[in-house]
Amino acid sequence: MFKIREKTNADHKVKYIVDVNEKNWNEAYQKKLNAAVKNVKIQGFRKGHVPYQEAIKHIDQIGLFDRAVNQLVQPIYLELVKQEKIKDSETVLEENPEVSVVEIDDKKLALSYSFETIPEVKVGDYLKINGFLSETPVKDEDVQTELVRIFKSAGKLVDKKEGATLEKGDIAFLDFSGEIDNKAFEGGKAKNYELEIGSNSFIPGFEDQMVGMKVGEKRDLNLTFPKDYHEKTYAGKPVLFKVKLNSIKEVQLPEMTVEKLNELMKTQYKNLDEAKEDIKKRMDRNQQEHANQMNTMLLTQFANEDCQFSHIPKSLLDREVNLLYQQFANQMQQIKMSVEDALKIQNQTKEQLYQRLTEQATRAIKLVLVLEEIGDLEKISVSEAEINQEIEERIKEISNNQELPKEQYDAIKNYFVTQKELIESMLTNKKVVDLIIKKNLAR
Repeated sequence: MFKIREKTNADHKVKYIVDVNEKNWNEAYQKKLNAAVKNVKIQGFRKGHVPYQEAIKHIDQIGLFDRAVNQLVQPIYLELVKQEKIKDSETVLEENPEVSVVEIDDKKLALSYSFETIPEVKVGDYLKINGFLSETPVKDEDVQTELVRIFKSAGKLVDKKEGATLEKGDIAFLDFSGEIDNKAFEGGKAKNYELEIGSNSFIPGFEDQMVGMKVGEKRDLNLTFPKDYHEKTYAGKPVLFKVKLNSIKEVQLPEMTVEKLNELMKTQYKNLDEAKEDIKKRMDRNQQEHANQMNTMLLTQFANEDCQFSHIPKSLLDREVNLLYQQFANQMQQIKMSVEDALKIQNQTKEQLYQRLTEQATRAIKLVLVLEEIGDLEKISVSEAEINQEIEERIKEISNNQELPKEQYDAIKNYFVTQKELIESMLTNKKVVDLIIKKNLAR
């Protein structure tokens, strides 16, 4: 079908110039020419009955060449990938090569296929990353605390008994006024303000220093605004709060029955034990998702700040940006809003959106490249059995653990089989992440 005339490797690209076999080019050209001749319209002749030589004069040669070339681009690409073993290459990306015409006329065709190279990655010390979260099992007391929180939403505020002191979990009604450098500041004063002690609604130390107060008591709280306080004017500055406790209230819970819980949660539990088991699973899942999010943020930061890349392939970047844009468009569609309207509300242009998505895509790609490099360094692999197990798990998830008719089961399985490379990559990266977290937590 073709012969490789030249192969070069420069500027992070492997470029092939191929001369298409004259017979293949002639067949493609003649096929498109004959189709074009049949569609030529000239006054005095019926469509399809214009004399051949006369019809040729009225055909757009550039458009004809373009259609004939397009017929050959994909078959030549597939054959080139197979012949040069590009699919198995550890240095060349097979996806979306740049294709251009080098030479063309009705007798010959030469094409250029330019493949991007896989970036060289210099990984930082991935065994010295601080801050990873481990998955801590949810305890029975955690479940009980969550149950109390749910029932609390239907509780009544009642006065605490006379002479009682303020404790964590109590609701304080207080007057307060704050001073920075002996001067009052905006937002630093309130009357009969309602505050749950232990909710961490105020700056660190405020609620802790109020614990033990009695109704009518006044107290000075010497504190410091956090360095990362949202109001930069106050960040890191010492502050004095003069506080007076007006009243102490506590939440009187309703009777903790399964009937009341079902009413509050819109559920249909048979008893509290079943509810606790389900709440525990939900808390475990939420905790795992939170840990995964935080750990992914840490790894992304490491990949973008402590690792070096020879380049980021444009084909990967374009694909990731398009995927992120589609996700954004779908999210807007779910709330009945167009991308254009969303951008107006955000006071953003489409160019600014693409710039943001490009930055986001770059960070994501760098993380994947780093995980793949660490996977190679640690010689991490995934077995065929593990891939098949993952496929079965996904089928169970789709079927909600119900047995599917054989035809439907086979159709779903065949789809996942076509995604084996993607599943293998996902499982490998998960193993890499687990290894990095495990080794860092063991330090």
